[in-house]
Amino acid sequence: MPNINRKPLIEGSNMTDIPWYLSQLVPPLLTIGLNGYEARDLQD
Repeated sequence: MPNINRKPLIEGSNMTDIPWYLSQLVPPLLTIGLNGYEARDLQD
């Protein structure tokens, strides 16, 4: 979970910018064979 120095959706927001994380993580994983992923919002 991105809890340490997380990138917020909007400065001061409690929501994490998940699309930013996916844009950083997915391309390198595609090069090693990733063929899909699932992202979900979880309510506290």
